[in-house]
Amino acid sequence: VYDLNGRVLYSVDAEGNTVKNIYNAFGEVEQVIQYASSDMGYIIGQFKIMEEWVNSPDFPDPSDPEYTQEHADAESTVRYGFTAFFESQLIQSENDITTHNIYDTRGQLQFSIDGEENIVENRYTSFGEVSKTIAYSSPIDITEIKHIPSQIKQKLEEQFGTANFGNINDTECRQSAYIYDNRGQLKYSINSDGKITQN
Repeated sequence: VYDLNGRVLYSVDAEGNTVKNIYNAFGEVEQVIQYASSDMGYIIGQFKIMEEWVNSPDFPDPSDPEYTQEHADAESTVRYGFTAFFESQLIQSENDITTHNIYDTRGQLQFSIDGEENIVENRYTSFGEVSKTIAYSSPIDITEIKHIPSQIKQKLEEQFGTANFGNINDTECRQSAYIYDNRGQLKYSINSDGKITQN
């Protein structure tokens, strides 16, 4: 399901698991919600059937005498109001998993924070290439600073001894590094176990 700007708002996999993307003012995915209930897959399936019906040659024109209130409601839901309709059917629960994405001033994804406050940090080269990815070994309490990168960095420094582009004292943190050639293409990647992959 797409929003009015053509961005993916909801996606449903083959098992009916539903994920919602929430965007910030810059069009970046700020939150990702994975709903605990799989009932939304059924609702989307029903919508698709209704959408095909409304767009079929057999669907009457509003000027047709056979155009009923049922047709009007169906057309309105499909053409104008499905997002609102979908939202009204969607009940969030404490079991839903919400991931927060935080971007730097260049629009690069800097931190991803899951529902248990586990943090993954991306670090970049001066050319905007991901140079290192760090999955921190334990969560930190960032209730009051979810969207303030500088304060998150400060919290990480206090707990893990890591500075910007510095080394991490906590050996349990899982780090991956990436090396690029002079054309900006990924040449080597090094995973947290030290395994090197050449592209």
